[in-house]
Amino acid sequence: MATALVAVVEHEGARNPSAPNVTLGNRSDIGARLPDSWYGAAPYAMPLRSDPPDLPRLMAATGQQSFTLAVVRAPDDGGCRPAWDGDKPVAADTTVGKVITAVRAAGGDVSVSFGGYGGTKLGQVCGSAQATADAYQQVIDRYRLKAVDFDLEPPGYGSPDAVANELAAARILQEHNPGLYVSVTTAGSAAGTGPFGQQMLNQAKRVGFAPNNYAITPFGGGFVGSGSQISALEAFHGILMNTFGWDSATAYAREGFAGINGTSDAGEVFTQADFQAVLDYAIGHKLSRYTFFTVNRDRPCASPTDNGVCSNIPQRPGDFTTLTTRFGNATAPTASVTSAATAPPPPTAAMIPTTTTTTTRSTTTGVAVAPPVRYFAVAGPGCSNNSTGIRPVGYYTDRNTGWVTNTGGFVGSGCDGHYLSVPMSGDRYRDDENSMWWYFDTRPVLGGSCRVSVYVPDDGDIQNVGGHPTFYTVYSNDGSSGQTGQFTIDQVYNRGNWVDAGSFPVNGRGISIELHTRGQDWVGDQRTNAHHAAAQISATCT
Repeated sequence: MATALVAVVEHEGARNPSAPNVTLGNRSDIGARLPDSWYGAAPYAMPLRSDPPDLPRLMAATGQQSFTLAVVRAPDDGGCRPAWDGDKPVAADTTVGKVITAVRAAGGDVSVSFGGYGGTKLGQVCGSAQATADAYQQVIDRYRLKAVDFDLEPPGYGSPDAVANELAAARILQEHNPGLYVSVTTAGSAAGTGPFGQQMLNQAKRVGFAPNNYAITPFGGGFVGSGSQISALEAFHGILMNTFGWDSATAYAREGFAGINGTSDAGEVFTQADFQAVLDYAIGHKLSRYTFFTVNRDRPCASPTDNGVCSNIPQRPGDFTTLTTRFGNATAPTASVTSAATAPPPPTAAMIPTTTTTTTRSTTTGVAVAPPVRYFAVAGPGCSNNSTGIRPVGYYTDRNTGWVTNTGGFVGSGCDGHYLSVPMSGDRYRDDENSMWWYFDTRPVLGGSCRVSVYVPDDGDIQNVGGHPTFYTVYSNDGSSGQTGQFTIDQVYNRGNWVDAGSFPVNGRGISIELHTRGQDWVGDQRTNAHHAAAQISATCT
């Protein structure tokens, strides 16, 4: 192995919360992470109120893959603790967890909405942004969430401090949960949004919070059909451009619609035809969110009744959910998402084309084709590939608290199956002085991108393979040229698998990947000595 390739410098640069993130991993009860388009197409569902429908049955009938479960806020009896609808503690929940498991077993996933209309929000009662984030983190941890929604609308915010807590907490959640999909929903008006919504956007800009999208709720303010809703969306598009300095395409891509199906509490009526018109607008302008309140109401009424359990217009069950399904399908990426359970191992050297000619479109069919692989290698302990290197930083040996060399890693592509187990820092949010680095000299690929896959050894001992999850950062070159992305892998649920970590840009002569040591290696007051596995990583570059 070339000495220069092993001497990867330790890089202590600040983490960039706006860098692209990928969270991966799959188990039947936590489900695969869906493409962002499906979290943007997730209609609201109330799992504990308003005669909840059978969500897997609705999925089978409509093709819908996702739902936004509402709503988590502060408990009615006080305190900085998450509670469903303000009166059912998340910590004691057994019902919603079963709903989520059923949705995931049917191939879907959920987002959970925080805040909502009325009630007491956690940002009001928690003493700081960090305390607010800690309360929301309990929800993420309990349900293994990959997506959340901040429904920030009056009433319920007594002061600007409450909104500031919510937005700063949302940013903290992004930093601590790489790849977390975060949407923001706020009140709509004929002018796009009102003073509260504008203040919220200004505060988000001040704290540097960048969600996947901002959606407005164009109902409840005298709206008449789809025309007035589309007009409000256009006005909100202008607000996003002016507030954040975005160009038109970026503003549309960060904008969303959250309507109400049927008859609103204010007596407005929004039919299937209205929703279809807004759907056409959303797809045509490439909005990233199209949803509605709620699937509990997506059915006809037997007689005029509570708006919470039916739409109060003529319809068939699932009519509006069918439209969110169309949005999810229309905006989904063309590339398939491979779950960890079925992710293939990296290609062997024999599979690499010898040519470096880039072909982007077939001359005979006109169909776009993938560029050829111009670089492939596997790096890691026990790997003897000259274009790769590793560096353990802070290495010391101790069976319980130090670094450990194990067997059971990937064998092949120049690797003999050894891997290292790296001690956790003891804190789920902070790293210590240790880290593990992989380096790839990707020349002749000096631009383009590299697809990264990580092998998780098949070892059931958390002292060897215990990342739950493990955090990684991707850098250009040797780590001194800037961060290009982040991802996490839940090693405990992916043992014995190659996990696809996504594609990252090549901005020079190579890429490097850092494994962070943040992680909790104790339960209660009992030390578990859990370690992160540092095994083999492959890079396939085009």
